[in-house]
Amino acid sequence: MFKPALAILTCVASCLMASMTFASDTHILTAHPATYAIARSLTHETSIKITPAAPLKLPASRLYSYLAGRGKTKLIPLAQTANAVITLHSLWPDDPIYPHSRRSNIRIVPIDAAQPLDQALPGIATMPPDNNPDLYEHFNLAPMPANGEQSAPWLSPTALGRIVDIVARDLMSLSPSDTAQIEENLAAIKHELLVQKAKTDQALANADSLVTLALGPHFGYLAADLGLELVGTITASSREWDDARLSLLSQWIAEEDVALVLVDSHTVTPAMLTSIKASGAQPVSLVGAALNTLTPIDWIEQNVAAIEKASTQSE
Repeated sequence: MFKPALAILTCVASCLMASMTFASDTHILTAHPATYAIARSLTHETSIKITPAAPLKLPASRLYSYLAGRGKTKLIPLAQTANAVITLHSLWPDDPIYPHSRRSNIRIVPIDAAQPLDQALPGIATMPPDNNPDLYEHFNLAPMPANGEQSAPWLSPTALGRIVDIVARDLMSLSPSDTAQIEENLAAIKHELLVQKAKTDQALANADSLVTLALGPHFGYLAADLGLELVGTITASSREWDDARLSLLSQWIAEEDVALVLVDSHTVTPAMLTSIKASGAQPVSLVGAALNTLTPIDWIEQNVAAIEKASTQSE
């Protein structure tokens, strides 16, 4: 007579234990492809769950409107079960993911990927945008000052090393039981970054010229880290590089003895590449904003390999 009741109680107890186990897992939100990839790499084979709060292909400039609009109903239940949210607030004060998440969960903890809130580790120094009005005037372009998110310090091996240190430390505090695995993942990432940086430094030391122009806002930290001589940065949409401007660009590159021109592989056009090559410089197609499914080591390897190859081909 008591067996059915006992079975029911056992089932209920099992369900409660399962729900308690699920609730004890650490749940982290993020809304930027770089922070998502970094967090996924650091939490590999841990109990920590990393959830994107927005489509990873969504441009950062549209994140606020997404979270305030059609993404709001998706974010609310995610934020209610999340322990923390990874932001880029110190670089990008307009990053909307934390304030929007906090509206649904007052207890949610912010993790600033570029600046530890407790100042226990060094953060990422903000790099002022390279806005040369004379250069924009030369090409009859309106200056487009980059926001902090567009500066993309995670494309720099050294800056990325600091970022993974910051994020890993907070993840270990949130989930102490995963500390050993996070430390192992962190060590593997930092070792590979050191290997890539040393290899690239050695290759670039033999380059005849490292005079560089960046056609996009994402490459300042990377150029500084690798010792490239960045003579200018021009941020403009690919549509603005018409035939007249491309002709001016080719002429300017030749006059300034530019050896390397950094471009975003996701937005560069064939006409832009042709114009750069006609000037005698080497175009370097780099992973910029479109990180998508890449891991941090993937985008570092791809970018430094492209720069190494171009530096050996420059005249």
